[in-house]
Amino acid sequence: MKSLGASEVLDYRNSDIRKWVEADEGRKADVVIGCFGRLADAWWVVKEGGTLISIFQPTEGTKPAEVQTRDVKHLLFIQEPVGEQAGKVGRLIDEGKFVTAVDSVWPLEKFEEAIERMESGKARGKVVIEFVPQI
Repeated sequence: MKSLGASEVLDYRNSDIRKWVEADEGRKADVVIGCFGRLADAWWVVKEGGTLISIFQPTEGTKPAEVQTRDVKHLLFIQEPVGEQAGKVGRLIDEGKFVTAVDSVWPLEKFEEAIERMESGKARGKVVIEFVPQI
């Protein structure tokens, strides 16, 4: 994560996010993106007047009663597939202007192992399930 520009990396699975933020209020962020799991923890990190974006569940009803942060814009972001945009991303990849990180590729019949890899927290990029074998 540091190679991507993170100044500090937190293992959310083994850390108390509330205590981590309370130890240094400077750790709060203007924008927090909740990708999975414990969305309630994200509320401790977002600054007053900041934005909380969830990409997996609606944010309504997830704010712990103890969180004092006010004026936080919170929303669920869902990306709709658009062929034109996918084509642009494909061209950027082909031109080497967009770098992807793939941890592993699994055949469909081993999807359970792929999910275990993803949930292990050890994947260093995307875990891909291949529906059509390479020819």
